[in-house]
Amino acid sequence: MSKYSGKPFVVDKPAQAIADKFADLTALNQWVDMLPAEEREKLGGVTFTADSISFDTKQIGTMTFVVAERSAQAIKMQASGLPVALDLTIDLKALTEDKTEATCSIDIDLPAMLRPMVGPQLKKAVEMLSDVVAKIVG
Repeated sequence: MSKYSGKPFVVDKPAQAIADKFADLTALNQWVDMLPAEEREKLGGVTFTADSISFDTKQIGTMTFVVAERSAQAIKMQASGLPVALDLTIDLKALTEDKTEATCSIDIDLPAMLRPMVGPQLKKAVEMLSDVVAKIVG
């Protein structure tokens, strides 16, 4: 597995409060509804269930991520329906009672010959994911 991590960011909330934001993913619909129209279009048909996020991509069709773990230490999601194993993780580290450091990462089972071509796009994707998560939990 290859791991791509975003830059850590600090949230002025306890780790458990951040984890609670992901207790029922359908609540994220409210966040999507507040986005400007052009940003909503970029998401391309995102749908939420209590335990999964699905969105359409031009390259591979529908991608679905299912929650595998929810805790004050991490939120982990596993992709289904992809030709390779892919996990999204938000690691949570309590700095103080009311401050938490969060780091988003993508773990992917990527053949070595594809890493130079796909790796930069995955790094960019995890940075974008970090920005989105920071907005959601902030």
